[in-house]
Amino acid sequence: MRKRVTVKPSKASASFGLFVGIIFCIIGVVIVIPTFGLFGLLWTAIAVGITVMNWKQYSHKPEDRDMYGYEVAVDDLETVSGGAGSHRKESFEESETKEDIQGRLELIEQLYQEGTITREEYDLKRQQILSEI
Repeated sequence: MRKRVTVKPSKASASFGLFVGIIFCIIGVVIVIPTFGLFGLLWTAIAVGITVMNWKQYSHKPEDRDMYGYEVAVDDLETVSGGAGSHRKESFEESETKEDIQGRLELIEQLYQEGTITREEYDLKRQQILSEI
């Protein structure tokens, strides 16, 4: 079973982005606006946006749910390990369903039909997938 998890940048990457954003804002106000006019305003507006976004990422609390992160699909650890009460831990390959294997076989068939992989590559990959069963 897959679930979606929101991932946010680390404090270090957010602080680096904040630092770079501030530098770009200063460059925009001091150099780019006086030199390039409207383009300088656009540059500085984008730099302000980068700075604000990184400030929000830097100052977020773990319980905050906001738009400053991205979602990742992960396997539920209880499903992969065979359940919370199970002492036997299955690898992801062992818990792979028949539909997953069939999907992989169909994918390599499609790649072969499109000419993306050769017949030898198709046969080798097919044997690898079937040997995992």
